Amino acid sequence: MKIRMQHSNIPAAEISHMEIEPKIDYDSTINTTGSNTEVDGSSPPPLPVHPKSSVYIDEEHHQQQQQELHLERLQHEYALQHHQQQQHFEALMQENTTGNSFRQRKERMSKKQKEIYVNFMEQNPVINEHRRSDPILDQYWVKLADILNTVPQGAVKHVAEWKQTFDNWRYRVFLYARYNSKITGTDALNPKSFKPFTQTDKRAYHFWIRNPDTAPPDLEKMRNVFVNLEDTQQE
Repeated sequence: MKIRMQHSNIPAAEISHMEIEPKIDYDSTINTTGSNTEVDGSSPPPLPVHPKSSVYIDEEHHQQQQQELHLERLQHEYALQHHQQQQHFEALMQENTTGNSFRQRKERMSKKQKEIYVNFMEQNPVINEHRRSDPILDQYWVKLADILNTVPQGAVKHVAEWKQTFDNWRYRVFLYARYNSKITGTDALNPKSFKPFTQTDKRAYHFWIRNPDTAPPDLEKMRNVFVNLEDTQQE
C-alpha cells in the first residue's frame, strides 16, 4: 500500500506518532464479503405476482354478466323483429287470399259446377234419404265443396256457403216451375211465355222433389213446368 507524505516539514518524531491514512483505490469496489462485484446492465428481477383481489374478480364477473345480458337482449330483439316481419308477411298473404276469395264467392255457380253438383247427388242417393242438416251428411257436403272449389271457373266457398247456394238455386228453379204451372189459355200455347230451364235444372228438380225436406209444399199444383227447355245455362 502506498503512503503519501503530504507534509514534509513535519518533524520525524511526530511522524512516527501520526496515523497513517491508507489510500483508497476507487477504481474498484470492496465487497463486504471480500469478493469483487461486477456491475452489469441486466434488468432487475421481476416483481412477485400477487393473486387478484376479490374486488377485481367481482368487477370482472359483473362485466361478463353485462355482456351476456346485452347479447341476450340483442337475440331477443332479433327474434321479435323476425316474428313481426313474419306476421306482416302472413297478413299480406291473407289479405290477398281473402280478396280473391271474396271476389270469387260473390260469383254464381258456373255451368260446370252445377253439372258436378247434379252428378254428385245422383251418384250418392243416400243424400236424398236424409234431411240436409243431418250430421251424417257432413262428410258428403265437405267432399262436394272440395270438388267444386277445384273447378277453375266459378265460385269458391265454404261448406255452409255452398249449401246456401244450393238452396238459392233450388228456390229459383221452384219459382220458375211455379210460374210456368200458372200459365193458361193462349199464353200456354206460346213456349216463349214460360220461364226457361236447362237440362241441368231439370235433373236437379227431379231429385229435389223426391226428398220431403227439399220438395216444395205446393208440388201437386206444379204441372207443365218444363215446356221451354234451353241447352244453354241460365245464370
